[in-house]
Amino acid sequence: MLNAFIEPSAFGVWECLAGNDPLASYGPDSTEELLRNVPDHLIGFLKECCCKYHETDSFIFVHAGIRSHISSEEEDAEHLQWTVLSSASPHFSAKTTICGHSSQETRRIADLGHTGCIDTGITYSLSDLSNPANSFYDLPSNSKTFCSNRPSPTDC
Repeated sequence: MLNAFIEPSAFGVWECLAGNDPLASYGPDSTEELLRNVPDHLIGFLKECCCKYHETDSFIFVHAGIRSHISSEEEDAEHLQWTVLSSASPHFSAKTTICGHSSQETRRIADLGHTGCIDTGITYSLSDLSNPANSFYDLPSNSKTFCSNRPSPTDC
């Protein structure tokens, strides 16, 4: 979105990749017009506060994915932003990867054990990882669907 906002030549690619979905709440105008109406403070947030990944003692948070043999700081933006869930594998750090980008047709959080995909579709529901319980919640149903440190799903 930021690239489409800054560089007009990037707009077409962004729009064809469902760029208009996040802007739907701004009204019925064209995607290009809606993009120009995004408040300055939100563009500032994208420019100043967003990062390529976030890492904790237990998790690696990425937009799309990370290769299993590459550290977070060494992974390239292309993989962090465009990897699909079907290529996920356990990370060498043994941390659980939390990603989006691969919208789940089931509208439920995908639990691969080593990777949790919380993309339940922008128009379907809201997903959340709650710490310190390390549990995922899929709202509005509020049903726990994943715990990262569990012997079995029933232990959530």
